[in-house]
Amino acid sequence: MTKEKKALIKIILTALFAALCFIGVLIRIPLPTGAFVHLGNMICILAALLLGGIYGGVAGSLGMGLFDLTHGYLGAGLLRTFILKFLMGLVAGLVFKLILKKKLNVKKLTIIFVILLGLAFIASVTLSVISYNNGFVITYTKNGEEVTKTVIIKWIIPLFIGVMFTLGLIDLFLEKKLGKVAGAALIAATCRVVLNTLGEVYLKALLYYWINTSYASFNDAYLYAVAELPATIITSVLTVSIIGFIYWPIHKATKDFNPIDYASQFLDEEKDEETIDDEETTIDNEKDAEI
Repeated sequence: MTKEKKALIKIILTALFAALCFIGVLIRIPLPTGAFVHLGNMICILAALLLGGIYGGVAGSLGMGLFDLTHGYLGAGLLRTFILKFLMGLVAGLVFKLILKKKLNVKKLTIIFVILLGLAFIASVTLSVISYNNGFVITYTKNGEEVTKTVIIKWIIPLFIGVMFTLGLIDLFLEKKLGKVAGAALIAATCRVVLNTLGEVYLKALLYYWINTSYASFNDAYLYAVAELPATIITSVLTVSIIGFIYWPIHKATKDFNPIDYASQFLDEEKDEETIDDEETTIDNEKDAEI
């Protein structure tokens, strides 16, 4: 395949995934906090795993950014989407490539990840149990009117860590059933979940405070961002869970025309090594037979 043809295919696939990201955000479930759960993040991560971090990040940034642009989410919200979704795809793609290229032990990485999350879950539950200040009040301006919202956050952090711990166990299960590549995809998707959660809190708070005049202080903007964490958690669970089941079938269906296919390169290298090992074993057996 020529360089020009590869470049054209990359552009076409990136545009296709950008359109799918747009449609994925349209498939959404609203929550009482005003936020909503959607499938756009899942498609962005899938694009990063299939096309690479840069192309997946561009697809997510353009697709979900276009949704914000056409649905009135301008200013800080639009800028946050462009930045965060690009970084989300970039990190997932780079982690996936690193694991496959360096041939890291996926099972050991996942076990370490699960142990750390288990300890963090125990610590967060303990702190939540002994904490008495478990809620806060946010006051901000919306459509020219002052809005007051009371948010209970006592169990948000333990819930998030607990969900991540459960996803880590799913990673271990699927790594055994589907192989190293599926496990690597799940680890990459999980890294994206961590980045997206941090971005949805800290990046959102910074941009909303700097650009959006509705918040009188950074603390108000930060608390508003924290109040929308439940939607982020639910979306993260959907993203990692769906990736675990659909990545491998989609990879096999698209590998013949995908110019960036790290998984196939990794599998081909493994097959070559296995062939060499088999040939060396056969030679050693023949020498033993001659002796």
